[in-house]
Amino acid sequence: MKKTLFLALVTALTLLPLSCTKYDAPYTQPPTPPPAGTTAYTFTIFRSGYKVYLSEHNIIGDRIHTTIIDNAEKNVAYSYAAQSRTRKIKVQLIKADSHDWVQQVYYLDEGENIDIVITANTLVGSNEP
Repeated sequence: MKKTLFLALVTALTLLPLSCTKYDAPYTQPPTPPPAGTTAYTFTIFRSGYKVYLSEHNIIGDRIHTTIIDNAEKNVAYSYAAQSRTRKIKVQLIKADSHDWVQQVYYLDEGENIDIVITANTLVGSNEP
């Protein structure tokens, strides 16, 4: 009887990690959107598999914060509250040996959310915009 209970417990503990989706695990779920009135941005991409760097810059262009999405999924909205001094966002896309910059700078509106949508038609290049 004890051996049966022990084997059942070991089996259950072995299968437990397999029953969770990646959104159930802490720190892998896309963050919840910031509250209304917060200066924020929401990022979406058309294809999965990119490592994405969302660089926040102040008014004179200094990088003050970078958010990294290790494996961005297509059509998933990733929302972030901007740092208090952030005025613009630059996006870098990395996949294998390709390190491309989105050739557009996204300017924030104070107290508003902006959408950064990367599509197949988005202009990218090797130089930072």
